[in-house]
Amino acid sequence: MSPPRIALVTCKHRKEPDPDEHLLLSAVHEAGLECEWIAWDDEDHTPEAFDLCVLRTTWNFYENVDAFRAWIDRAARGSRLLNPAPLVHANLHKGYLEGLEARGLPVIPTRWSPKGRPLAIDAPAEHGIVVKPCISASSFGTRRFGPDELDAARAFASEMAKEHDMMVQPAMEGFVHPGERSLVWIDGAFTHAVTKRARYAGDAESIARAGPLSELEQAFGARVLATTDTSLFYARVDMILEAGRPVLSELELIEPSLFLRHHPPALERLVAAIARRARS
Repeated sequence: MSPPRIALVTCKHRKEPDPDEHLLLSAVHEAGLECEWIAWDDEDHTPEAFDLCVLRTTWNFYENVDAFRAWIDRAARGSRLLNPAPLVHANLHKGYLEGLEARGLPVIPTRWSPKGRPLAIDAPAEHGIVVKPCISASSFGTRRFGPDELDAARAFASEMAKEHDMMVQPAMEGFVHPGERSLVWIDGAFTHAVTKRARYAGDAESIARAGPLSELEQAFGARVLATTDTSLFYARVDMILEAGRPVLSELELIEPSLFLRHHPPALERLVAAIARRARS
């Protein structure tokens, strides 16, 4: 029997590098598995040729969401896709935050507007506001405006709304101090967390530190993931603290950075999980 073939899924043109790319590929090869990177938007790469397709850096999916959805369904039919297709589809549009809030989770206050309708923006909050598309990656179309930039915020939102569903949120103090926390979950357990500064279009990722989750973060992360399907393979729960209370900023289930270089045991756990699923 031939060994299972594994695809780590990326895209043809990334606007930024993935610091974990070579690290992950090398570790999977060292585990004795056949593995290569394939681009979802490259017709020469067919998901059916692989036993397992693991989504990693499909960071341009927002440029052609319909084509990406079709590829996800194709990969799910012809291979084994992680995360599974239903989770990916549900996580593409940030409107999923409304559903989580309806289930009792604390979420950053958000105002929503469908494509073609100007986003209502009142006087910005104390620390300004953040305006962004509801379908985005790599901070595409994400802009922060200060309290004195109301006209600029309205003009930006109006222009973006011509092509995108839009959302606006207050720029909360927790993003600055103590900073946003990304809680990394792999194959059944939280592995580590990183603290990072708020990121907007054109910014590079900035990680302040990595380490274990606090008890508060562990409990909050578990509460968030309890809302997801049990077929979940990896996830990243992004949260801030406001007055000592955890608030969800995003639940990343498609192509989140897992900050593997910051925590080698997380890389080991991910590779072991890939190997188990490829051989099962």
